[in-house]
Amino acid sequence: MKQIRRIPKTMRHVWAEAMRSPLFSWTIPYEAGVKIQRALLSPAWVQRLLFARPVAVMHAWGKICSISDLSNQVLLNLMINTWRGWRMTSLKRPSVAEKWLRVEGLENLRQAMGSGRGIILLTIHTLRTGIIQRAVRMVSDKDAHLFAGRVDEEDNNMVMAIYVRRIIEARKQLEQGEVIVIGGDGLRGNTSITLPFHGRAFPFRSGFAELAARSNAVALAVFIYYELDGRVILEFSEPIEAGSGTREEQVTGMVRQYARILTERWPRLLPSVTWRKLKQILAMPPA
Repeated sequence: MKQIRRIPKTMRHVWAEAMRSPLFSWTIPYEAGVKIQRALLSPAWVQRLLFARPVAVMHAWGKICSISDLSNQVLLNLMINTWRGWRMTSLKRPSVAEKWLRVEGLENLRQAMGSGRGIILLTIHTLRTGIIQRAVRMVSDKDAHLFAGRVDEEDNNMVMAIYVRRIIEARKQLEQGEVIVIGGDGLRGNTSITLPFHGRAFPFRSGFAELAARSNAVALAVFIYYELDGRVILEFSEPIEAGSGTREEQVTGMVRQYARILTERWPRLLPSVTWRKLKQILAMPPA
């Protein structure tokens, strides 16, 4: 039985690697790929037969967010959660990004850059650093440094040691005015503040706020929205500042600001979120 379970996983891995290959992105140009996806995923029978569970999750979120007509959002969510490697590889190409990527809130990023302080960019886990780097280069010659990432280590002590080392490195970079990218919607970490999020009790991780308060950095939330015609919109939120008060009050205030921003953007963001993340949040206890 174990061998039977491994086969689909191996096939998915091979397929994912193939979709990420530059050859595949060149074979199917971005605009053509978007049209193919729409054609393949639009039929109701395809959605019922192959994607019943993701569609059900989207309808559950539609009720929570009071979205009456979900047909386009469901189709878009299916498109975003399939051919993901192909899409990300295609959008790395300058000619594709120049035509299909639009940036909102660039003035917020420019203002943060002008402060001379370190910048923390809080992303959701559907977003790749390469797209953020392109936007950062629109207003600065700085690099966007990715913080953390998954640690393939079973020893908890070793995992903690790796994270501590990364925190120290990130703090040094922020104090030098660099840009750090952190996953703001992650569920890993030791410190969190549980806040209401569309009827769920969401444990918002406070690590970014602690890092910002200690290094005098400013934080911006970054969101990516996909559209049915293939356009991609990257948004930089208003600044999230530590403000005055004790360190605990600063951290709590920044986490609450991020929670408010994410809550406001969620209905628009919903179709662009991964199936795994939608299910994770839906399964959280009620607020």
